[in-house]
Amino acid sequence: MDWFIENLPSINSFAGVASTVMAFLGLIMTYLQFKKEHKKEKNLYLHKDEQTKLSMKYYIPTRGRVADYFSRNKSRDLLPEVKMIPYFSKEIFRDPTIQYIIVLGDSGMGKTTFVLKLFNKCYKKIFGKYEVFLIPFYLTNALEIIKDIKNKSETILLLDGLDEDPHVMKDYTRQLKKIFSETEQFYKVVITCRTQFFPDIDSELGYPGKILAGKGTGRGLIKCYISPFNEQEIDRYLRKKYNSVLESDKVRRAKSVIVKCPDLMVRPMLLAFIDNLIIDSAKEFQYVFEVYEELVMNWIVRESADERYGFQLFKFSLQTAKYMFLHETAYITEKEIEKICAHKKLKFDKVQAKSKSLLSRGTDGNYKFAHRSIYEYLLARIALRDMEFCRELVSRGFSGYDLTKSFLREMSLKYLKKFSPKLDHSLIQAGDFRYLQFSDVGILAPHFADCDFERCNFFRADLRSGHFEKTNLDYADLREANLKLVRFRNVNMREADLRGADLREAELVNVDIDGSLWLEEDIQRLEKQIKTARFEYLILEGKNKAKKVVYRGELYRRKREQP
Repeated sequence: MDWFIENLPSINSFAGVASTVMAFLGLIMTYLQFKKEHKKEKNLYLHKDEQTKLSMKYYIPTRGRVADYFSRNKSRDLLPEVKMIPYFSKEIFRDPTIQYIIVLGDSGMGKTTFVLKLFNKCYKKIFGKYEVFLIPFYLTNALEIIKDIKNKSETILLLDGLDEDPHVMKDYTRQLKKIFSETEQFYKVVITCRTQFFPDIDSELGYPGKILAGKGTGRGLIKCYISPFNEQEIDRYLRKKYNSVLESDKVRRAKSVIVKCPDLMVRPMLLAFIDNLIIDSAKEFQYVFEVYEELVMNWIVRESADERYGFQLFKFSLQTAKYMFLHETAYITEKEIEKICAHKKLKFDKVQAKSKSLLSRGTDGNYKFAHRSIYEYLLARIALRDMEFCRELVSRGFSGYDLTKSFLREMSLKYLKKFSPKLDHSLIQAGDFRYLQFSDVGILAPHFADCDFERCNFFRADLRSGHFEKTNLDYADLREANLKLVRFRNVNMREADLRGADLREAELVNVDIDGSLWLEEDIQRLEKQIKTARFEYLILEGKNKAKKVVYRGELYRRKREQP
């Protein structure tokens, strides 16, 4: 005790010094944190709209399945599943053998939210070794920004929305080569993209035989597929969003909607708008497009002063979507918005069009739809009502617009049900269904009379035991369709694609199949059906995919000569 009293002045002096040092260190840390936050804002080129802010607020940690070079041929369900943020920060960003990471997910699965969370995670460390940039591909100057970044070898580059790059949409291969050329010097490059942007798994980025990333080693690239929400994650999301005591009714109605359409609610983007879907608790959703329809209409009502204004706002949204598609662009400028308003004689000005519509403004001052899936929903809606636009959409093969095709298929089926709610064993008369999508549809013994199905898509449709009478199927896609026991009477099927169609025991009476496309191997076993049809020539596809024209006389002369 005596020692403590004798040395109290020294202890006080030491405590004072320590306190001063701690205060000084605190100031340094505050300064470094401020500097870090300033750099963070400078390196973030992504505009955070209201939807993005909501997604960040109610964020549920992203899970995903990882495909490296050795597991590239495995089924996605068999790939190892990881928690994406920890996996990236603790493993991928520390692995010198991996340079490119492609993050794939369906529309509305939270790719942008994930990459934004990853960006924030990287900047939490004050003494982080690497610079981090987040750049969305929809920016017109994205490649210029990338080119101007210094110290590329010490930079992690996060690139969001490859499928929204207008140049990729026009010339996929050429633009990818440019992207890889500009990014090959970076320490890590993360690229997000919709899974459906690629027609199949073999078209996805990065393995030998395809466009290679970085230094040209297939092992330098991996792919991560974002997983949908499971039941536990949906519950966690609802607990975050709603107060279980004060908002118990909303929780109950939200769960009711989720039970009615469970396949839809695994997408974070749709869950973010659950408030709009529970306004009418009695409403049921049979199709995905109906959910988007409800979201869009609620948005329009919320932003509209009256019904007339709402109609104008919706009309502007449709015209903007059509303009963007026809001009092959993912964004529009302020001048183009003025042009649309003036050309279509809309009753509101450009300020209202920008602030009240479904558009959001990027950091470059250009505008795009708040979410790609909303844009594709609007395109499908236009196609259902605008025959010329639908023909243009179909002629382009829906390239890059897989969700539009899916929406249009659902809309086509619902439109068909207007003629007969129960399609099986039903008579459907005088319907104009040109260019509509009925792939994979299953209708037992339908009877179509005086209908027009020109250029319709019946790929893998099951129409067994049906009856087509005085109906037009010119240029229709009937590949691999089940047409067993179907009766065709007074039907045009000129230049239809019948490769792999099952026509066993079908009847073709007064049917014109001139110029139609068949598999050569099917001709012999379908001789009876083809012989009764009218045609001058057919196109046959052999096993090597080569096509040849065979005239009627030549076809049957060749059959007689066969032993």
